[in-house]
Amino acid sequence: MRSFIVIVLFTITLGSLNARITNTLFSTDSAKVFSLLSPDARFDIIEYYKADSIINMDNRLGGQSKLIKVADDFLAIKMTDVSTIEMWISDTTEMKSDVVVVNKTLLTPVPDGSLSFFNNDWKELDSKKYIQPITIADFIRIPKDSKKKINDIVDLIDLPFISFSISPDNGDIIASQNLEKYLSKEDYAKLKPFLIDSIKLKWTGKKYKKEK
Repeated sequence: MRSFIVIVLFTITLGSLNARITNTLFSTDSAKVFSLLSPDARFDIIEYYKADSIINMDNRLGGQSKLIKVADDFLAIKMTDVSTIEMWISDTTEMKSDVVVVNKTLLTPVPDGSLSFFNNDWKELDSKKYIQPITIADFIRIPKDSKKKINDIVDLIDLPFISFSISPDNGDIIASQNLEKYLSKEDYAKLKPFLIDSIKLKWTGKKYKKEK
């Protein structure tokens, strides 16, 4: 018998599913990105989605997982109460294989994320070929009248919590620093004049580039 399913009492109108998302990637998942869901659970969550039902599915930790959104080349799922996964498949003819972008976010409770890249056979790719590493220094802007340097601000930040959000429409990424949720009000007030909240990274068809 498959995992016990709690069917959400409401349904919504859903578009047609993208076969690359459901059949090729979410169903096979040889990289174990969705390892908390058994193959049966992944199959069920897709079949109920096709039937226009949003469901909560038991996962291997004893909690529940739930699809958040499915678009043409995008999927978002709440894996646990404190974690989410977003997946986007590049829509490009410039490369021999699709690039699959996976964004994992932990709420600890401050959001902290990581990005991984795969081909459509779930072979992990070198992320540096597709995106420059995002560090807390990318969120620092030194006012012209300040004598401080970027490293002076970086040295004051012991845990740089950074999360990511993938656009379902085009795969663009918003990177956000979450220091305000971590630091005391007093400490954050000292850093705030030197910080920007977010950075946009645009998919060019081959890699991500920061928007100025």
